[in-house]
Amino acid sequence: FYLELRGDTLRSYLPYLGQAHASPTLSPSIGLNFEEPVLTYKESKPKSNKYTQIDIDVKTREDSYHYVIEIYGNGHAYIRVRSMNRDPISFDGTMDIE
Repeated sequence: FYLELRGDTLRSYLPYLGQAHASPTLSPSIGLNFEEPVLTYKESKPKSNKYTQIDIDVKTREDSYHYVIEIYGNGHAYIRVRSMNRDPISFDGTMDIE
């Protein structure tokens, strides 16, 4: 599984285990699997100064998604995803920089 930001495109290949509020009729899978242009991108450093926060909005044919990514100095990353038609979900892992 991965989440990749390359240029102005977000590639998401993440599992989704949760409640969908609308049937994903156009999607061949139930995961958060897509490659779409980024609509909005915001990078900030919260007051704690312990991590960098990145907010990304994307829209697919099926749904709109808001990703909040917290990146820590040791390479750990925490991802929260909200959408219009699904319950929120979160992930944690490590970051690779290429």
